[in-house]
Amino acid sequence: MERTNENQKSTPLLPAQTSGETPASQTPALTGNESESAGGKIVVLEIGRPIVEDVIAQFKQQPFRVISYKRPILEAEYPVILREAYNAIREASRGGSEVILILSGTLALAFQLGQLVGLSHFKLRVYQFSGGRYREVPPVTREVMF
Repeated sequence: MERTNENQKSTPLLPAQTSGETPASQTPALTGNESESAGGKIVVLEIGRPIVEDVIAQFKQQPFRVISYKRPILEAEYPVILREAYNAIREASRGGSEVILILSGTLALAFQLGQLVGLSHFKLRVYQFSGGRYREVPPVTREVMF
């Protein structure tokens, strides 16, 4: 398997590794064991380990887009990953759609993605893994800050 991203050399990957965006059509089919509906377009950012099957099982819908690097990443890769994630969020939000962002990865990468997204640019709900499932984190608003 070989994948490339813009401005990167083609790098052979081990069979268990992938990188870059994965179309929703390549994610696993629903199994019927789902327990929660997200109510928006799901964008998954998975770094270091696969989470898509768990997301589908919990939210009972296919993700709109998956940005997947199922391996440790280098800080030098952040700009490419951030571009992929930001573009996925932007595409998912077209037409005013709510975006459900499911994060699994490094804190610094998540922080930088937050800087790119900013406050009030998208209808965005953020989820993280906690207590055995993905849980929504409280939204941040300007009123909370000032």
